Amino acid sequence: MTQANKDKIQNLEENIKFVERQFNYTFKNKSLIKQAFYNGIQHTQYKGKNYGINNQGLEYIGDRVLYIVTAMNNIFMSPHKLSSDGFYIGPSCKELHNKCVSQTKNSRLCALMNSKYLKFLKDLVIAPKVPHSNESKMWADLYESILGAIALDCNFDMNVIFRSHLASKTIVQCNGLLNYIKSKKEFDTKAKVRKLI
Repeated sequence: MTQANKDKIQNLEENIKFVERQFNYTFKNKSLIKQAFYNGIQHTQYKGKNYGINNQGLEYIGDRVLYIVTAMNNIFMSPHKLSSDGFYIGPSCKELHNKCVSQTKNSRLCALMNSKYLKFLKDLVIAPKVPHSNESKMWADLYESILGAIALDCNFDMNVIFRSHLASKTIVQCNGLLNYIKSKKEFDTKAKVRKLI
């Protein structure tokens, strides 16, 4: 491992709290948030064997979770309702899909990572070399990796993931999700009270 990467690992250790504040989430397993920044292969031991690790698995999970969060937001922000027969009436599958894809493009996630809130996170990436020709993808992958790490750490609690996504100052309008989280919390509280009675 290069000295530059050793310095970055030390820098990452010192700045985990900052990362957690930006995403409004405190990790139970700090190794997951560290792994989100491993763009190059690092090594770890498990049951006596050496394994190469990087952030690709977390990036895959984060990509799927981000799509769900964006889809839910688009549904809540769009005019939709249930018919008298209980059927969903709202935007078509194609409309929702196209909107989600446009909102989760690498260029938009890269812009988010370059915002005044998260710009410095890029300096924590542990990689053999920064691929300047594909920098947009690298920073988008970093955002998705962080979201993937949160998803695994909170056992895929969508309310937690929504809040983290909102806290990261994402470019999509999230009022619908905020209202959903608030109403779901109120519903859950009332349901608990009813159980106690």
